[in-house]
Amino acid sequence: MPLYFLKRLMTLVPTMFVVVTLVFFLLRLIPGDPVDFILGENALPSARQELVKTYRFDRPVFEQYCLYLQNLFKGNLGRSYFSEKPVNAKIRQRYGATLQLAFASVLWAVVLSLPLGVLSAVKKNTLFDRLTLVFSLVGVSLPSFYLGPLLALLFSIHLDWFPLSGSDLPGSLFLPSITLGLGMAALLTRMTRASLIEVLSRDYIRTAMAKGLSPFKVVVKHALRTALIPLIAVLGLQFGTLLAGTVITEKIFSWPGLGSLMLESINQRDYALVQGCVLLIAFTYVVVNLLTDFFYMLVDPRLRLIKDQQ
Repeated sequence: MPLYFLKRLMTLVPTMFVVVTLVFFLLRLIPGDPVDFILGENALPSARQELVKTYRFDRPVFEQYCLYLQNLFKGNLGRSYFSEKPVNAKIRQRYGATLQLAFASVLWAVVLSLPLGVLSAVKKNTLFDRLTLVFSLVGVSLPSFYLGPLLALLFSIHLDWFPLSGSDLPGSLFLPSITLGLGMAALLTRMTRASLIEVLSRDYIRTAMAKGLSPFKVVVKHALRTALIPLIAVLGLQFGTLLAGTVITEKIFSWPGLGSLMLESINQRDYALVQGCVLLIAFTYVVVNLLTDFFYMLVDPRLRLIKDQQ
């Protein structure tokens, strides 16, 4: 297993290199001159020329790319074109809010999906099971950019229970986190149901029930532990996806996270800041997947044996 994770760590560097390269060149294909966004279209030619030299926009694109890689290897992500602050500092200010939103969303997903999935599997083909299916289909079908405004209209405007935007007031985390968590909960509910139904049909479960164990003990202690193993991988992947999916939700609810910072930077053509945001999101996604694989093998000895034999 250590050799397997060493191989996975070795793939981290080329993965991040590809991400950095794609983002660097694709950003420069977006129409719009960063100098115009910084100084305005009516700026003096001398001011434009000075700014172009300051940020080395007069150099060939490939040379700019090589300079960026050199600074990146030193841990320097550059400076924001507008605020003149280091990109590292601006990202640190926003990254915590994005992680907070992502963890809260995962918590909502787990709290909602586990009881619904378990009860749906135990009460298979009943009215409750069909209602759970409807919930899952609606949750998967509704995108966050549609669900978010609906929840804002209900809980913030009509009921006035939670703040509409920002992060300063109590309850500010509820609307953005439930917006992201409901979609994940819908997916995990169906997966929990399908996995638990498959486990309940196994011989050792029937043997446990034949010995007189209570249905609650059989389901929770024996069946659920096995059924949750495949969900760990899905949960890890979904958490990584959340970091990218928070972009729209943060914009809807004015949540001061990394996603809203990246959107602002794209609109302003702040290349350095966009590159830093995307790089950190990609790095977090890869690390989360690596940790998910590690945890998955801890709870499933069969997979650990397979990896040791590779």
